[in-house]
Amino acid sequence: MLAEELDVFRIPLPAALVGRTLADSGVREETGCNVVAVVQGGQFNVNPEALQPLPAEAELVVIGDLESETRFFGKFAL
Repeated sequence: MLAEELDVFRIPLPAALVGRTLADSGVREETGCNVVAVVQGGQFNVNPEALQPLPAEAELVVIGDLESETRFFGKFAL
């Protein structure tokens, strides 16, 4: 937990997001979560570029409240 009511979670990139950009993914608009980093090969890309395609082998670091996290996993099931 980062702050009261906010969680940070790190997950493998969901298949539905592979090759898509954050700008066209709808993550923030549809779930309320924010992707704060993309992890690839042990390297953290903090504040990732919105127009960079997401690679299949990446992980996401995401922040959101419990409702947002639930929406995220409902939309982008692993």
